[in-house]
Amino acid sequence: MQMVSPSDKLRILVVESDTDLRELIADYFRREGFEAQPIACTEEALRLVTGIPTSGEHLDVITSDIGGHDTCGVKFLRHIRGLPDELLLVSGLRLRHLPFVIVSAQALENEAEVKAIDGTVQMLPKPFSPAALVRLVANAIGTYRHSLLSELEFLGLGISWHGGQFRVQATYGVPQAIESKYFKGSTASWSRTYQRIVLITNRSSIMRTAIDAFEELLNISDTTERDLHEFIERHPFLLLGEEYDSYWSEPRLVNSFGQHLRPDFVLQPLARRTKPWNWAVVDLKRHKAAILASKRLHPDVSGKVYHLVTQLRDYGEYFADPRNSDSLKRIFAGIVPRPKLVGVIGRRVHMVDVFGKLLARVPDVTLLTYDDIIEVRRARAEHLQAVGF
Repeated sequence: MQMVSPSDKLRILVVESDTDLRELIADYFRREGFEAQPIACTEEALRLVTGIPTSGEHLDVITSDIGGHDTCGVKFLRHIRGLPDELLLVSGLRLRHLPFVIVSAQALENEAEVKAIDGTVQMLPKPFSPAALVRLVANAIGTYRHSLLSELEFLGLGISWHGGQFRVQATYGVPQAIESKYFKGSTASWSRTYQRIVLITNRSSIMRTAIDAFEELLNISDTTERDLHEFIERHPFLLLGEEYDSYWSEPRLVNSFGQHLRPDFVLQPLARRTKPWNWAVVDLKRHKAAILASKRLHPDVSGKVYHLVTQLRDYGEYFADPRNSDSLKRIFAGIVPRPKLVGVIGRRVHMVDVFGKLLARVPDVTLLTYDDIIEVRRARAEHLQAVGF
């Protein structure tokens, strides 16, 4: 899997108080194909970042120590996230939303404070392996890329010539006047950003690799819901399939009583994207959750399944409540979706036919197991391979 950047390498700013470790981290990133700039935890790091919009340079991701320095870690993150939206990179991306990774011996101690500033920030405790850091940075870039692409209109697949062979890439439609959380400008200013962000690769092989990795994750007993959520964020095709092209991850919904609802995903349809129907709200539960109650004579779906159904119905009521229309329009680009309700829970059981019949008791909710997702996506990957993709 390779992030293709036709004009230059991805640039990473390595902010670290320890001189030797700072140079070691930067050298490792250089060997991995990044353009790395090490800098100490000083006011100079702040000046460098805030000066990028006028310097003509670019920046793609930041790693930072926490340490005991005012300009490191939490305070540095708060400064970056507090920058005005008007500060733009040369590509038109907003500086304040750049992916950020914290690397520190105090990572766990400061986790709550960091997540309160930005819940998407990746954290890695010291000591760490260089490979673990590169993986975390790659995940942060991947999450950021998907956040960008979710705001564009997916058109289909394009063919490019790269590295001596044809490759398949996703193609997107860009509005004439761009104004979003992540970028601002015209279609001309977007072109360089697009080149730096889009992943160009063989589609079917990447799909199969991701499906295999997802299945391995499901076979680990202590895998959490958060692990599954983050994996799907990095590989959204697992949920999007052929029906959807964009998604919102954990949108914050506040009802009239001040209660917060956070579904895992809201999916926007590929066709008729501006219409309220055919959307989906998806909630994920643990892969180890029982989906059948242990009743010999009168089988039933488990309490965890009924809990998931209740939660999804609460989401459905929120979207249907006219008092929430203005809030929904602000979140979902002027649209008030009327989504279908989809729950993903557990693995396929031995009593498949029985489970299928029991699902008729919850006709307003679509319930899937993780095996259902794997089976359909694997079949799709095999089809793409068969036709040469």
